[in-house]
Amino acid sequence: MNNTEVIENIDIEQIMDEIRAKIKERGYTEDMLKFRDVAADMNVSMDVFNSGVFSKVVEQTNANSHINYYEIPIGTGLKGFVKRCIRKMISFALPPVVFQVNEYNRSATQSINQIHAFIKKYESDIKEKDKQIAELKKRIEQLEKNG
Repeated sequence: MNNTEVIENIDIEQIMDEIRAKIKERGYTEDMLKFRDVAADMNVSMDVFNSGVFSKVVEQTNANSHINYYEIPIGTGLKGFVKRCIRKMISFALPPVVFQVNEYNRSATQSINQIHAFIKKYESDIKEKDKQIAELKKRIEQLEKNG
């Protein structure tokens, strides 16, 4: 049995009917939460910049930016056999896509690292300027009272 015969024997409608039956069986509805509706970390405010959280995210980005195509274990038995067959059938198309995703991830990670370096560079300068501004405001208030 070659790849063309396997692809021709796949009944998409039957698979979709099975998925719809499982959705109905499990009681899923359209009004349920979507992934975008759930925050990844409920303790992180998106309104205020937090240098510690940003540093942690940069570390995670650096650690997880590369995808290894063959690193995922397949398993054994019939399920593993089917997974291996699917992997072999799409092996001609997947590596170029993984390469492009890795290139994008590399570029995005480098950009995030540059932003992180920029923030670190100017963070202490900004704190110093804030102190100077507060001191100057106090001096202005004193001059207005005395003047």
